[in-house]
Amino acid sequence: MNIVDKLYTDWAWRCKSGTPDINNPEDKAILESILSDLNIPLKEDTYILEADGNEYDQVIALKLFNDKGKIEEIPGVSRKYVVGKNDTVHSDDKKVFTSLFQVTPPKVGKEVGSQQTRGAGNGEVALYWLLSRSGVNVQDGRGKDAPDLRIDGTTGLEVKSYGERVITLGRFGNDYDTRKKLGYVLGLDVLISNLTGTERAPSIDSFNKEELIRGFGTMAKFSSDKNLREASTEFELIRYIYSKIDSLTDDLGLDKGFKPREGAASILRQLLTTKAENKPGFGGYIVDISAEGKMQYHQVTKEKIDSLDDETILKYVNANGSALKIYPDELFGK
Repeated sequence: MNIVDKLYTDWAWRCKSGTPDINNPEDKAILESILSDLNIPLKEDTYILEADGNEYDQVIALKLFNDKGKIEEIPGVSRKYVVGKNDTVHSDDKKVFTSLFQVTPPKVGKEVGSQQTRGAGNGEVALYWLLSRSGVNVQDGRGKDAPDLRIDGTTGLEVKSYGERVITLGRFGNDYDTRKKLGYVLGLDVLISNLTGTERAPSIDSFNKEELIRGFGTMAKFSSDKNLREASTEFELIRYIYSKIDSLTDDLGLDKGFKPREGAASILRQLLTTKAENKPGFGGYIVDISAEGKMQYHQVTKEKIDSLDDETILKYVNANGSALKIYPDELFGK
């Protein structure tokens, strides 16, 4: 439980209703008391977003009117904008769009306007305004492994700055299955590297693409070595190594005589599939949006990922430091 969760739990426990309301003087006094105990004063200019489903509307109202309560006064759009359709913001909507483009909500529980704790990127709030005022049921999707926005609670939208070639699709530090597979590949290479002292030993949280290919190269040599395979029938340790190698190659759909680049591409493809399934989600979109109002949608599907050849995967999907970085235009732009 992080500090925000602990704070809210304590606040809720002390309130009579169990559901704190910042506009209730008693509840606000309790919050001030908790913050005072923590030496965190509740400033008069600290805005607290209410978790009632319209957090982005509050941010927009705060920007346009300096009053988060004036949601009803948020202007509409001059024409409808359609999800999935490349478009350019109409001139009549440009002024509001431009003013909202760099507006970002904070992370949950943080002060509005704090750039150090912002919970979204440029363009998200502006796109939310365009779509929500076009009659689209759109919600913000701030959260772990969640897309930036959701349409009808299902279709995800991941927003990136127009012209930004590389984005981080997510981290896999807590993905046990992925880390286990990487451990098999890199662990064997670490063993050989430490014995020979010829190569820098990678780790699961610090490796590059060349080290991943090298790891699969080491694994491929073991996999195809007939003498060692025969010895595995007598020696439990060798048998254990081969059981892990065979389990991994079967899971990745690799033949016994796989090439190192095939192996590296297969695990990167699996990483991409796993992350894209949630962010933005299959059928969802990665949206390029510029400060000038250009919008370009790239739909993400499992079929597209499956159709990518190994060299495209190796070139445009990178895993490093537990983060998956991709080139969406090259992967999904066609």
